[in-house]
Amino acid sequence: VGASVNKNFLGMQAVQSLPFLLLGARALPRWRGVLYPYAGVATVLVVFSNSKTALAAGVLTLSASIVVVAFRARKTLYGAVVVTLGVTSTVAMLFATANLKFIAQLLEKDVTLSGRSKMWPIILGDVLERPILGYGYGGYWGGYFSPSHEVWVSQGWLPSHAHNAVLEVALRVGFVGLALFLLVNVRSIARGTRHIRENRGPLALLPLVFFLLAWMSSITESGVLPQRFGWTFFVYFTLVVGFRREADPIRDQPVSIAPMSGAPRRDRP
Repeated sequence: VGASVNKNFLGMQAVQSLPFLLLGARALPRWRGVLYPYAGVATVLVVFSNSKTALAAGVLTLSASIVVVAFRARKTLYGAVVVTLGVTSTVAMLFATANLKFIAQLLEKDVTLSGRSKMWPIILGDVLERPILGYGYGGYWGGYFSPSHEVWVSQGWLPSHAHNAVLEVALRVGFVGLALFLLVNVRSIARGTRHIRENRGPLALLPLVFFLLAWMSSITESGVLPQRFGWTFFVYFTLVVGFRREADPIRDQPVSIAPMSGAPRRDRP
């Protein structure tokens, strides 16, 4: 299996690299001859890895990104992000619960999403047994002789995580950790939206696009939690959008032209 343990992991690695490659190519013209071909390779990996989750997350994130770019310079940007995130999340949730059978057939999935929806009720029952702080980080998924025993026995495959970010966080750190995790996600998306309003250029879009991708991949997968690459950049971008430069009343004054000399001058209070 090489660097990837399965097709879904390979697909998620590839789809997570696309924002870096595409936005990097737009921001760095000299490197376009290298970054665009790599983006093409990543796209091929997403498609031919046969990871429907990665493909769906990529398409939904691309759609949301187009809306974000279209509303970037407008006052209604926050509303556009909220509406787009709500719509795309609803579509993903309908697919995850198999209520949207057309999408399930389109992605060649059965109504149980390869057994995911069968194991979720069992996992939820285990979450409710330790609701406050969960089973500890890495304390649930340990095979037949671990708390995940019933899940492993009931499935024809051997899952290593909950394939849903909310359930996975609740298993690891309980409802306390889940509340903090959801708060961080909501604030990161809000601050990422503010970040693209206050900063120009393609790279300013990278944190928000990555947050959207992590959100989209959290319905039928565990998002960025099981991945070192994804989790590292999630934390990094959370810090990036969390630090905001305070306005300087002198430095940020608009440059004006002195009427007599024509020399640049800043109006000081």
